[in-house]
Amino acid sequence: MAAPPEGKQVLLVEDDPGLRDLIRSQLSQHHITAAPHQEAAYAALQAQPFDLVLLDLRLPVDERDINPHSQVGFDILGSIRKHHDPSRLPVVVMTTYEGTSETTKRALKAGATDYWNKDGSYSETLPNLVERVLREQEAKRQRAQQQMAGGTA
Repeated sequence: MAAPPEGKQVLLVEDDPGLRDLIRSQLSQHHITAAPHQEAAYAALQAQPFDLVLLDLRLPVDERDINPHSQVGFDILGSIRKHHDPSRLPVVVMTTYEGTSETTKRALKAGATDYWNKDGSYSETLPNLVERVLREQEAKRQRAQQQMAGGTA
């Protein structure tokens, strides 16, 4: 099996500074751009391309918002899917407060690539999940290139 891709651009949308620092350290081989709220996430997505988005579901709208809520994460996910093909920009949703099967189903149906429960009950660690998702994305990209090359020959 191929080695995991290194040095990818990852957008981390997470409002908890301690968790942002922990995830940055766990994914130190990647280039992490952090967005602590919806407004910052949209600005980051406009500013540069990303290889992966790690998206907390329970987020504030902007820096003045003191009441994070899960609809914000679903709104961001919807916007990402409206503007970015799932095969080109995978999104792993993350949550602690709503780690239910219904939330998981809703997130996957809304276009999430995968799901990570921050309370640790998820069967994979985050670094392993991220590397698997990135490998799968790269394999899809290579298959699409091969199909295009085969169709033009």
